[in-house]
Amino acid sequence: MMEAGYATIKSSDGTTVWLDYPNSEVREFIKSDYLKTFFGATTENLTFVDLQKKVLGGNGNITALIEWINGGITTLSFMHAPALTLESTWLIQVRQGLWCMGADFGTEIQNLYGRSDIVVFIGNTQYVLEFKAVSAEGSEAILAKTAELALQQIDKKKYEYNELARNKGPLITQTVKVALVADTHETVRQLAHMVSQTGDGLPVTARFTSRTNATEIVMAKDAAKQVKAEAKARAEAEEKKTKAEVRAATKQRKAEAKDAAKQTKAVTKEIAKAEATARAAKAKAKTAGAKRNHGAHSDGEGDGEREGDGGGGGGSGSGGRA
Repeated sequence: MMEAGYATIKSSDGTTVWLDYPNSEVREFIKSDYLKTFFGATTENLTFVDLQKKVLGGNGNITALIEWINGGITTLSFMHAPALTLESTWLIQVRQGLWCMGADFGTEIQNLYGRSDIVVFIGNTQYVLEFKAVSAEGSEAILAKTAELALQQIDKKKYEYNELARNKGPLITQTVKVALVADTHETVRQLAHMVSQTGDGLPVTARFTSRTNATEIVMAKDAAKQVKAEAKARAEAEEKKTKAEVRAATKQRKAEAKDAAKQTKAVTKEIAKAEATARAAKAKAKTAGAKRNHGAHSDGEGDGEREGDGGGGGGSGSGGRA
């Protein structure tokens, strides 16, 4: 390629040589030829704006890009098959596709904790892509576990904190983490599994079932998880509301019972007071009656004595006169 004028040496460190395109004309020719050969598209009929809408649309939906990559992989010669066992081969294919699209991206972006595979910037969103290659022979369990490990790696190594994102400053307000798993088994050889996650939301899974742009979006489980989570949240909210209502009702009943007990105690006290007053009045009346009876008895005895004395005197008088 160097002799034909399609490449030039950019730099060398003694063991590794970095190549570059000699001029913009060759660069654009390679882009157009790559898109046409690998993706069945050209730079004339597929603009970057179109790609932003179709391939790198919002909410982490990059399934179209993966379909194109898988479609292109099928056109490779079987002589390249051994290279498809390497994670780097799949990364390079996606990188080339992004480069031909004119996307704003970087590869192997370093931070303090590690080095991310690819970071793509679209609008205010950065897509952090982590690639894994495994011979799963179509096993969904193996692919899902590998994707989970990729997401954990993104989180653990904090790939969202990188120099490119920092240089964009406040323009980047959202990060979408994307795990891409290539099934390298000879019966598959495709990017077979993708999981994307925005913020703390539930992961969205896509499983690619063929290499001919036929994609099966496997969202049933994720939708079920979302529904289950929402149902659980509603149930917890309802339970919390019910408990609050029960507590309020119990408190109200206790307050009412306390008031009723207080009123009952006051009424009982009044009744006891009235009964005590009645008993005192009765005792006083009884005492007054006894005093009156005693006084009447004393007066009767005096009258009798006076009547006896009078009779004796009369007798004596009669006797004297006799």
